[in-house]
Amino acid sequence: MENFIYPGVLSSFALLVYYFTLLQAGLARAKYNIKAPSHDGPEEYVRKVRVHHNTIEHLVLFLPGLWLFSFAVDPIWAFIIGLVWPIGRLKYAFDYYKDAEKRTIPEIAKILSKSLLVSPRDKAIIKIEMELIFFLPNRSTKDKGKMYETNKTGSLNVPIAL
Repeated sequence: MENFIYPGVLSSFALLVYYFTLLQAGLARAKYNIKAPSHDGPEEYVRKVRVHHNTIEHLVLFLPGLWLFSFAVDPIWAFIIGLVWPIGRLKYAFDYYKDAEKRTIPEIAKILSKSLLVSPRDKAIIKIEMELIFFLPNRSTKDKGKMYETNKTGSLNVPIAL
């Protein structure tokens, strides 16, 4: 359980990145005197608001993916893979603030890190199923064979009381 400090620290770092983009959008709103709820203004202002909005959109996918991966696979690997997101997000923000066309590489890194974190849930389910099938202590060959039998719908018959 102590290893879950790593995804916790990474979640905090990701939220700090989010607050940084929020601050930048707010400062740009004040600098250009843009009244709420308008998002129209100079290109520099619009770019900062877009970075903030994009960060929100991706944060809601990143954080659950990070924690699902942490619980289902490994919190340290989730931390290592997940580091790509906030670092890539900052690079994306600074590049986008300068020129919107310079955001390609960090976007690819961000999407890659999210897919690595979200997709392993299927692998984790398979891992749990395989452990149930192959690593149950004191199960006879006959009992293990029952776990491979299928019912009329074609799904595996796995005993509930293992």
